[in-house]
Amino acid sequence: MSSHQMGAVFPERAGRPVHHTVAFYETVLQHRTMEDPRLIFLLANGYIAQGQEDIGIVLFERVLERDGDTLSPLTRSTYLAAYGLMRGSRANRVPLLQRPFWVNETIDVLDEANAIVDGQNPLAHWSAGVVFAQLPTLFGRREAAVEHLRWLVDRPETEPLPGFYREAYRYLGEIYGRTGQTQAAAEMTRLAGYENGVPQTLSTGWFATSRDAGLQFAPTPWVETVREDQVWAFQGYGFSTLYAVRGTDGLILIDAGTQPFAVESALADLYDAHPDLPEVSDVLITHAHWDHIGGHTVLRRRFPEARFWGHAGHAQAQGRSMRGHVYEQFRSTFYSHDWIATYAPDVAIDRATTAQIAGIQIEFLPTPGGETEDAILIMIRDLDLVFSGDVLMPFFGEPWVEEGSVLGALETLQTLESLPVNDIYHGHYGITVMYPHTTDLVAIRQALSWLETQSRARLLEGQSAEDIIRANLIPADMLGHEAAYLPYVASRDAFIRRLADSLTGIWQEESTGLAPKGLDVIGLVERERALAEYFELDAGETRRAVRRMIEAGDLELALETALAAERAWPRDASFTRLRQEAADRLASLNQFFDPFAFTVFVEIAGREHPAMPAQ
Repeated sequence: MSSHQMGAVFPERAGRPVHHTVAFYETVLQHRTMEDPRLIFLLANGYIAQGQEDIGIVLFERVLERDGDTLSPLTRSTYLAAYGLMRGSRANRVPLLQRPFWVNETIDVLDEANAIVDGQNPLAHWSAGVVFAQLPTLFGRREAAVEHLRWLVDRPETEPLPGFYREAYRYLGEIYGRTGQTQAAAEMTRLAGYENGVPQTLSTGWFATSRDAGLQFAPTPWVETVREDQVWAFQGYGFSTLYAVRGTDGLILIDAGTQPFAVESALADLYDAHPDLPEVSDVLITHAHWDHIGGHTVLRRRFPEARFWGHAGHAQAQGRSMRGHVYEQFRSTFYSHDWIATYAPDVAIDRATTAQIAGIQIEFLPTPGGETEDAILIMIRDLDLVFSGDVLMPFFGEPWVEEGSVLGALETLQTLESLPVNDIYHGHYGITVMYPHTTDLVAIRQALSWLETQSRARLLEGQSAEDIIRANLIPADMLGHEAAYLPYVASRDAFIRRLADSLTGIWQEESTGLAPKGLDVIGLVERERALAEYFELDAGETRRAVRRMIEAGDLELALETALAAERAWPRDASFTRLRQEAADRLASLNQFFDPFAFTVFVEIAGREHPAMPAQ
């Protein structure tokens, strides 16, 4: 059912722009408390990015009043930390005479968040450190800010998600800079990855993107031990995750990595840490997208005897990757089709196959998947795991490419549920976080099956994908299954759009019949002409209108208008700054769920968001 069917909606939502993730968690919170700290902070981040902290503050006050007595100390601490963070972000918009009282109340909230758990909640330290670091010295919280932020960076193992402590380094650097500790400030800024500039909004997500390295699904490279002394995951070495499995007489790689230079770096780090490992004997390819075969030429040269195993029908997925992109920070400026053009498996798989590879029994299970037709599940029963590639990628294919199948994803979910292993290791770090175990898949499969039925019916009635996305569809049966929230909200919009794409033509209807898509050619050129020739607005009036859009959280509209205004008044630098701010805020909204959108908006903002250096 949709949000308006589930119960009373907060009145503040009426008429205001609401990002889909904010709408989802806002609706869920009206019906039951969320305990997962990631979800609580995702919602707070959404309010901050949209400049709607006042709405978030009211919502969190109601939740704390409604559920305060039933919350555990840790959960209450997390809600208070997020609440205090939003209050701190809102402080500059509080009337000047009221502001000191507002700030002191915010300090009390954050102190309470830490006190009720004896200072053992990293999120409470994080919020206090970030907020206190930005307060004027008259509030006397600079030393407390340093203590909170140092608590975090000295305990990297407490980081709730990779990349979350980026802001701790950033604000330590700012404090050290203000107090004349130049060398320490420079080091903290370097560790934050902000040597070439900082974003205008909070950065707490796991993506990184730059012209040299391209898009990375982890904020810093590291080698994760999956099975002690036998299986490793290479996170942050390019866009995809590369895995290594030690066999009795060889090393098996799962996929061939994103870029040649990323694979070389990953192997160097692995062999430095484990010099006794054998050479690579086999490379098992889950599917032939560019980011999973991009390092195959390096592996062929370095391990000429290694066998490549992959789907016999790899050519279509491989061919779709042979296209260009205007966004340089997606694949990197060094990308070349030569990386992937010559890939072909030595052992072609076209059916369920069991093989003894490097002394390990491995089962290849071809599956339609949600992304490509050449997907293979690679199961190792003795290790209680399956490597799934991108069969559950929440975007159901690369967004710019005609591919993917929501029905294939549902079928694959059911297949994974039936496997006699527990752990799933995906082709990207974030997907492994969302779908870690085969036993956790029932609730999300049922939720997406419900979404498919609801969306299909609406599409066949003439509604557009945008109509359905605005409806904020949430199955009532999913409430209470918190493990399903992240994968559902990450997948929902793309699921609806892919389904609409499969059921509609080059024209699309929408619910009113007044705004069909595909009948016109309206773009940046036409919007510039509207501003410059028809609206009769001067640059100042347009500037104020874009500012109001940003302050209201209407970020997509603000970005489109700012881009048109830049063309209409090319010498007015204020529109460039407004474009950058709107794009930065949109990047922040997408920093957990959509690496593609994140990269696009970071590049439109005219900056990079490079990885944090390995420590």
